[in-house]
Amino acid sequence: MVCIPGPKEKAKLEVAADRSEILVFSDGLGHEGGISVVAVLYRGRAEKCLLRKFLGSEERHTVFKAELLTLSLAVEMMKDERQVWSITISIDSQAMM
Repeated sequence: MVCIPGPKEKAKLEVAADRSEILVFSDGLGHEGGISVVAVLYRGRAEKCLLRKFLGSEERHTVFKAELLTLSLAVEMMKDERQVWSITISIDSQAMM
């Protein structure tokens, strides 16, 4: 299921109401000429894993590419999780969805 909650406040309420066993939040971003990706996995509302990667300069990479890469990070973190019935992956790129 794909859900686009709209304003930030509505998104916060939806995250708080989410009862998935695993929540993953990911983002690709550009800052000061560089492109990075980050993904955080929560299980039972406790942070379990954080992955960050600096891709390089904006001359060689794009934020769009970074956003796509965040999904790979999310999957990488989830692959070792066992006995999971529900997962929510939160991303902020409609183009990626």
